Amino acid sequence: MIPQATFIDIGEHTNVTGSARFKRLILDGDFDAALDVARQQVENGAQVIDINIAAERSGAKRQG
Repeated sequence: MIPQATFIDIGEHTNVTGSARFKRLILDGDFDAALDVARQQVENGAQVIDINIAAERSGAKRQG
């Protein structure tokens, strides 16, 4: 029998709408530093990383 996880720790600092630091790293093209943000979350116990690098901009056209 495999034990079921009752709690899942989700790292959410890799979100341009919720983290000014992560947004700056993405906009500056510093993807290695952005990856370090995700890596730190995993090292601190995150089992899942919530990544969002698409920011809504006023006047921007949507594709799709």
